[in-house]
Amino acid sequence: SRGAASPLPELPIQYADYALWERERLQSEELDQHLAYWRERLAGAPPVLELPTDRPRPPSQSFRGAQHAFVLSPDMTGRLKQLSRREGVTLFMTLLATFKVLLHRYTRRDDIVVGSPFAGRSTAETDGLIGFFVNTLVLRTSLAGDPTFRELLARVRVVALGAYAHQDLPFEKLVEETQPERHTTHSPIYQVMFEMQNAAVGKLVLPGLAIESLKLDLAAAKFDLTLSMDELDQGIAAVLNYSTDIFEAETIHRMADHLLTLLEDIAEHADKRVSELELFSTAERGKLVDDWNATEAVYPHDKLVHELFEQQAERQPDAIAIVFEDQEITYNELNRRAEQTARHLRSAGVGPETLVGVALDRSIEMVVALLGVLKAGGAFVSFDLTYPKERLDFMFEETRAPLVLTREFLADSVTSESPWLINHRDSENTDRLAYVFYTSGSTGEPKGILAQHSGVVNFLTFNAKTYQLGPDDTVLQLASPSFDASVRDTLGPLIAGARLVLVNDAEAKDPETLVSKMSEQRITCLLSVVPTLLSVLTDAARRAVNPPAHVRLILTSGESLPLAECTKARSAFGEDVVIVNQYGPTECTMTQTFYAVPRGEDATGSALAGRPIDNMQLYILDERLNLVPTGIPGDVYIGGVGLARGYLDHAAQTAEKFIPHPFKPGARLYKTGDLARFHHNGQIELLGRADNQIKLRGLRIEPAEIEAALLAHESVREAAVIARDDGSGQRLVAYLVGTPEGVPTAPELREHLRHTLPEYLVPAVFVALDSLPLTPNGKVDRRALPAPQLDAGSAEYVEPRTETERMLATVWQDLLNTGRAGVEDNFFDVGGHSLLATQLLWRIKEAFGVDLPMRVLFERPTIAALAESIETILWASPDLGFIADEAAEAYEEGVI
Repeated sequence: SRGAASPLPELPIQYADYALWERERLQSEELDQHLAYWRERLAGAPPVLELPTDRPRPPSQSFRGAQHAFVLSPDMTGRLKQLSRREGVTLFMTLLATFKVLLHRYTRRDDIVVGSPFAGRSTAETDGLIGFFVNTLVLRTSLAGDPTFRELLARVRVVALGAYAHQDLPFEKLVEETQPERHTTHSPIYQVMFEMQNAAVGKLVLPGLAIESLKLDLAAAKFDLTLSMDELDQGIAAVLNYSTDIFEAETIHRMADHLLTLLEDIAEHADKRVSELELFSTAERGKLVDDWNATEAVYPHDKLVHELFEQQAERQPDAIAIVFEDQEITYNELNRRAEQTARHLRSAGVGPETLVGVALDRSIEMVVALLGVLKAGGAFVSFDLTYPKERLDFMFEETRAPLVLTREFLADSVTSESPWLINHRDSENTDRLAYVFYTSGSTGEPKGILAQHSGVVNFLTFNAKTYQLGPDDTVLQLASPSFDASVRDTLGPLIAGARLVLVNDAEAKDPETLVSKMSEQRITCLLSVVPTLLSVLTDAARRAVNPPAHVRLILTSGESLPLAECTKARSAFGEDVVIVNQYGPTECTMTQTFYAVPRGEDATGSALAGRPIDNMQLYILDERLNLVPTGIPGDVYIGGVGLARGYLDHAAQTAEKFIPHPFKPGARLYKTGDLARFHHNGQIELLGRADNQIKLRGLRIEPAEIEAALLAHESVREAAVIARDDGSGQRLVAYLVGTPEGVPTAPELREHLRHTLPEYLVPAVFVALDSLPLTPNGKVDRRALPAPQLDAGSAEYVEPRTETERMLATVWQDLLNTGRAGVEDNFFDVGGHSLLATQLLWRIKEAFGVDLPMRVLFERPTIAALAESIETILWASPDLGFIADEAAEAYEEGVI
């Protein structure tokens, strides 16, 4: 502009010279040295850093993004510089180490990989050269062993210096040579970037121009997350750039606050261990510990469960309490019979906390027995007489129940002869034992859980109050008497004054019959529905000629509740029906959280677990019992009046699972083994298990118990059990390694397991392997277990011989997702269960026009036997208008 000569000296090289120099280096031994270093550094690195996201990753990145800016004050910046000088590191290394602590605490992973751009001007000749020299370095740091921050700084220093020494290998070349697994969902090698600008930038002054620096937000994000920091005179300006495909703005704002809190603590306490560094402000800590657990509520803490029932019997003596088949009983009569049972029990020596076995099928007598035991001061233990004798013997021996209430024709199944009482003490009413239920055990044996009246009273009172249960309600009892959910839908209605409708064991397995019963009895409430059962009840209701019209409340629990099932259920039972998702292990008395699914909620994903019920608290903690931030996964711990006393005769396991409360001296927490996170509004989202426990159709299954039973077979050397979803729902799959003599057949293994395990613990599929895959630390790698070949039935394959058998095989294969179906295969041995059985019978009705009762499938569970039953009905019913061959042709053409 002034016509003067340039004051800049001549450049010794041009960018083309640099490009040629780089190309020559990449064809020399220097390249091999760099590659060898990076291959060693990145060997075994995790392919993706799974940050907890607000939404699932889309199939392909859109690269849409946003950013959140924040500032480190001059005071904090100065203190961090002092720390860096003391430790012999750069400010970059200190900030990088802090960012890695944040990522570690967010992901619960020790191996943290981030990318970082470097100027690339490693020689004096390039210092003044205009051109692009930036290269990305991969910085991988281990946080294993919970180091102090000072120790972590030393690790980061070593990593950074090593990367600087090998920075001349272009990142693109590293990707080309190492060939990492590529996905459209995320970038290779690293998904999080850290960058820092600390080169002084002078103020630009040009004559006749006013120049201002503007922040530019391109609404884009190259990576999941990028932290950019710019060292200025007034402190450090920071920006978090993030993918809006997976993160909400509120989550990123919280992350910035956590980073600032971490930096503040690190500046003053570099000797703290990584797990001890503070993430929370005082306000957030108070929210997590106190505000979201402010559940204190008045409940009849001085009452026992049966006393609540007695109050209802006094209020409405002539109201119908229970309906069962063609019988009815009033509240007064039920109370009288329960008191009579209690007198007999007391005269036989039953007192406070005497365990009394109840071995009865679904009936009025079963409810009388439960109430009678409680009235006598005892605690009932439910025995399911369909269990194998060895399992029942174990339960009888462990409980040492002096009495078992059963019917005369069931008495042969009861082998208890023990004369002892256990846990006998004169306790306060609210701490008195109410019942013992057995669950699958991680030690290879079932565990008896000791639940107290206080927890049962609190929960049933909460249910009655929250859902306004009362005399106008009729409740259908669905839960098996073998599980604690039966207390919710058996005693729950009775303490609220509602009418209870019982079904027999055969009816309980038949959704069509249950739906018919719901219409006939004008059922208003279902208090214990597993989501899998809700799905088939919904299908049955939509097919019903007379669908239920009075249902106002459905409580689900036991497994994840898909929101799509709620939409389906409302279409079948009415848009106004209230659907509530509940969560809680047996160790904490049935249910500890609840979430009413809003109408019109997006029908994708699963329902939240919600908030704690009255007088219960839920905390999400890390492995060192520290609180984890909102939105971050952690382990679920439960406290409050519902906690069970512990496990029957298993003091070590009780001490392991029921731990001292870290925030309330003298109280206890139960470690559930579940993973969850808090949403910003205090709602809880369950994320699965931290261990191998399985939830299958509402049943809690410990694979270790099944594996122990398999290993008891003389021809099984190793075993692993997982649940797999092959498209027709989850089923148990057992993987085993046999002895040199060979592996037992599937029928042999099923027969072996049925001697010790109940039917729901017997795997549907058995897979023989030469060896089980192992993780680097020698444990079974359950994720690496291969998908089973599901075309093998329970017996030697026999091809369908008639058109009826062929049609049945087609239906069978489609429903069970098997490659082929032999006519001698047993439906229940190849993955079928009672809920799939309903669908099978419906498809048979659609294909053949034959309405088979559920009992036929249980009695004749093979294709050959079912085909015979169908053909018998078809030939006996000429008015149906078609014969088997014509039906087969119509089925193939899609007409039926």
